[in-house]
Amino acid sequence: MIKAIFWDIDGTLLNTENFHYLHIAKICGQKGLILDPAETAGMSNHDLWEYLKIHRFFASYEEWVNLISQGYEKEVSPALIREGITEILEYFQQKGLRQIAVSNGTRFGVDINLKNTNLLQFFEHTISCDDVQCAKPHPEPYLKALEYSGLSAHEAIAIEDTPVGLQ
Repeated sequence: MIKAIFWDIDGTLLNTENFHYLHIAKICGQKGLILDPAETAGMSNHDLWEYLKIHRFFASYEEWVNLISQGYEKEVSPALIREGITEILEYFQQKGLRQIAVSNGTRFGVDINLKNTNLLQFFEHTISCDDVQCAKPHPEPYLKALEYSGLSAHEAIAIEDTPVGLQ
């Protein structure tokens, strides 16, 4: 029997994938680095940093993430919630299902996305790429959600929207 739902955030709960891409592409573009959204969809900032060798363009990972984050908070609003998501989250909450957000986004991004959209109230816990050693597609984020919840894998379901998350 399913007792918990582990939700991806970007692209699943919120229409933020293009939003993130534009913020990252803008900062990288200022250094002459052009991103291909088809190639990088669903990747965490950590994975992008390594995969694209972004360290060649910025002094540190922290500098790069801080530049991406500037102005981000002001742009996140309930208008980014995918159609029908609030009703689905409410339904599962009323049924007593536990809900945990599991994202490849940074802690800053996860917190801002859920707080500014008023969706945080539906989640008992959140996991970001900053909370694990290996981001999705590695299973660690979902294993961490299982560990937190005290449930076994057959008692939870993950809802994802990208090949990276599904892996």
